[in-house]
This record gives sequence, structure tokens and C-alpha cells, in this order.
Amino acid sequence: PSPPTGAPSPTPTGRPTTEPTHNPTLEPTSEPSPFTNSPTEACNGIKTSAWKESIINMLAASGVSTRSSLLTNGSPQAKAVWWILNRDPMRLCPGDERIEQRYLAALFYYSMDGPNWLDRGTGDQKFLGSASECYWMGLKCNPYGEITHIDIENNGLGGSLPYEIASFTKLEVLSLEKGEITGRIPTELGAMQELRELDLDFNMLTGELPYTLGNAPKLNVIDLNSNMLTGSISVLASVKEAYFVQLHNNKFSGDIAPSIGLLGNLQVLTLHKNDIAGVMPFMVCNRLAAYG
Repeated sequence: PSPPTGAPSPTPTGRPTTEPTHNPTLEPTSEPSPFTNSPTEACNGIKTSAWKESIINMLAASGVSTRSSLLTNGSPQAKAVWWILNRDPMRLCPGDERIEQRYLAALFYYSMDGPNWLDRGTGDQKFLGSASECYWMGLKCNPYGEITHIDIENNGLGGSLPYEIASFTKLEVLSLEKGEITGRIPTELGAMQELRELDLDFNMLTGELPYTLGNAPKLNVIDLNSNMLTGSISVLASVKEAYFVQLHNNKFSGDIAPSIGLLGNLQVLTLHKNDIAGVMPFMVCNRLAAYG
């Protein structure tokens, strides 16, 4: 046979690029369907379409979020499940008990305008990172891996609180002060059996105090000053464990129920800069005076 017309070059003609010309974005600019952009198989050969459908069905069947919200383009629920199905490095399989909490953590991020936070953490603490959500910035878990604290303050949080936050069934502390959070405080918080501290001051919350707060048996700190909350404060009388309540600098109205003075643990109650009328009931004065 004829010899080759030329010997191959011993080295490449040009050095490969070591880095992409731009960094990929973690979140799509417009949310595609949850069923796009994945390998064809996942979880020991399960077809990706079946894997995704199973996870969506699981979240909907558990009552965490509605199926329609999970599939509504642009909703925080759809963004969170899109991340679980297409970007989460853990690639959890149907039936994995970690899916629900990880979805809820991602939902919190998207509901609170996470992409625009001042700080999203680094390394293991990075929100929507590869580590367990227990290590994400501002989150803390008990020894069983259940989230007990969400404590992110002065970090540019926006959006509104999703009702699904009540699905953090072991949550003890919700502290999100000094942000731009709008909307109402979800009534579902009353179902939280472990919640001790609700700290949402210096935001832009509106609406009334949830009538369900008295159903949270361990709630003892209600720190909601400097918002735009309205209506009566009478629900406080039903929060039996309350000892620290700050509601000043809002738009509350009505009077102060004498029964608030029956709260045996009450030590701090601030109500100035509201539209509350009348005088402080004698029982309330006595209660507060006992603690100076």
C-alpha cells in the first residue's frame, strides 16, 4: 500500500481550554418541565420518566405540596422539585425518606427568593449544594437528621413563607428577621408541635396573627415587631407558654384582653406604636411587673 501522505503531529495543534468561557447557572432562567434534562435511566435502571413521576406522586400523596403546584411553571414548588429531579447531586431514589425534607429545604430557598440572598453559603454550607441539607447555611438538625432550626437573619430574604414550612415537623426555631418577607404568617404554623420560637421581626409581613398560634403547645417566643401586621392581639391569650412577646411597631388595633394577664410565664410584652386603644388591664400590668 501507499505510504501515508504525512505523519501525524506528535502533539495537539492547540491546547484544550481548561475552563468554560462562562460559569453554568444553577437555576434555569425559566423553569422547564420537571421531566427534562436528565439521563435516560436512574436508580438501578428505573427509567427516568418513571423515577420522576414517582417522586412527584410521593410528595403530592404525602400532602407536602399539591400536585398542581409542583407542576406549575415558575412556582416555588415547581422550582424546588425541578432541582430535586434535575440538579440535586444526591440523586435520591423513590422511597428514600430524605426526599421530603430535602425538597422542603429547596422549597424554602425558592420561596424566600434564595437566588438573591446576600450570602448562600460556601462548601458544605452552600444552599442547594451536595452536602446534606442539615449542613446548609442557617439550618440545624437533631441527631436523627431532622431539621430543628432555620436561623437566617439580615441576609436579604424576600418572598413569602410557604404553608409547607409546617411540614418541618421537628422545627423548634424559625428566625428570619431583618429581611423583606411579605404576605401573611401561615395558619399552618399552629400545627407545629415542637415550635418554640417564631422570630420574624423587621420584615414586611401583613395580615392578622394566625388564630391557630395557640395550638402550638411549646411556642413561647413571638417576636414580630416592625412589620405591618393588623387586627386583634387577642389570640395571645391562647398561647399558654408565651413568655416573650414583641409586637410593637405594627398596625394592630382593638384592646388588650385581660386574659393575657393569665399567661403564667409572660415576662415581656411590647405593644407600642400600634393602634391599640384603651388601657393596659390590671392583670397584665401585675404579670409584667413581677418580672420588672
